[in-house]
Amino acid sequence: MKPLIDRIQYYARKANQYGRSRYDYFVGRSAKKPPANRHARLMAYKAAVHRRYLGI
Repeated sequence: MKPLIDRIQYYARKANQYGRSRYDYFVGRSAKKPPANRHARLMAYKAAVHRRYLGI
């Protein structure tokens, strides 16, 4: 099983990538639109990591 810190780092890295791609799309630096369900998937992963941290 991966350590919790690795899971938190993964979430932070992916959330930053999503934010960066979303910003680039809105300011016109990129024509590629970020996936519509990416935010929901990131929030589900964050909730799962939090539940694991709490031991629920």
